[in-house]
Amino acid sequence: MRGAFVTTPLFDDGIRLVATRTAISCSRLFVAYTLDKWGAGFLVDEAVLVVDELVTNAVKATGVMDEHVRWTEVTHIELITVRLLGFETSIRIEVWDSAPNPPALPDDTGEVIKRGCYPTARGKVVWAELPVLPRRPTPDVPLRPPPDELERTQPDLDLVRRVEDGLESF
Repeated sequence: MRGAFVTTPLFDDGIRLVATRTAISCSRLFVAYTLDKWGAGFLVDEAVLVVDELVTNAVKATGVMDEHVRWTEVTHIELITVRLLGFETSIRIEVWDSAPNPPALPDDTGEVIKRGCYPTARGKVVWAELPVLPRRPTPDVPLRPPPDELERTQPDLDLVRRVEDGLESF
């Protein structure tokens, strides 16, 4: 990639799976566990939906979708690879399969999730990138005052009387 700026991920993890229906649920578990381990658990729900779609398409393109696979009838076993890349501002999910044909990508006009596909020597990688919104620091505000302050706080009797009068007028 001459002239392209490539960012090195802060985190990187992957898993290879046999291209069967079980790869779909295994990839969901892998993504949820990995994002939680990276401290990005807030992205799990969205990322699981994305990896479910990408792996389902990869298994449909190269594997066996039948729930009751007869392994004696399978002549060739395909593998897929699911990879997570953690960048400073995004999480990228990549799924490699051996099918050469690119998938039909949804029109991402106005979408927050970026999508793409690139060919490899033996197949293709389909990817989706989820933004990681910058977290605002939460102020350390106690939800209720400490117990000793509660004892010192006197109720505003005028306020109590006005509320009481207002409720009686209903």
